[in-house]
Amino acid sequence: MKAITLLSVIASTLALIYASPVDSDGVVYVTVTVPAEAPSTLSETPTQTMASPSLPSPTTSPAAGSFTGEATYYDATVGMGSCGIPLPGSNVVAMNWQQYQPEFCGKCVMIQGSLGSAKAQVIDKCPGCKSGDLDLHEPLFRQVDDPAKGRVKITWSFVEC
Repeated sequence: MKAITLLSVIASTLALIYASPVDSDGVVYVTVTVPAEAPSTLSETPTQTMASPSLPSPTTSPAAGSFTGEATYYDATVGMGSCGIPLPGSNVVAMNWQQYQPEFCGKCVMIQGSLGSAKAQVIDKCPGCKSGDLDLHEPLFRQVDDPAKGRVKITWSFVEC
């Protein structure tokens, strides 16, 4: 079986990738420039096929205890988060950048809001969140509070998935 590896695509196109600053909605736009001398087609070479993305093996344990912060919501169906895994369901969160560690990808948290509690999986990092904050996928936000509020107080802790 033949497959084109990511490395051969990059080497063949000599693409120059750079990211522009994050816009006001927290979106990073990426521009790809392909030089004119790049080949118009890619040749296939026998290689091993790459496995689908998987969660990293945790090397550090999530912090014990409970955290207090604010919850906001976003559309987690757009793109792939910092963990590099496909959206596993509607109960997902982006963790604030101060507490986020790649080892927390796939770990679960229990979130308590004014309307109730819900378990969610960490799949992304929230660059605009403060320590203690979580950015919730909108269907998850509705389980813990009213989306019309936009930003709400929460408590959360790491739990078994």
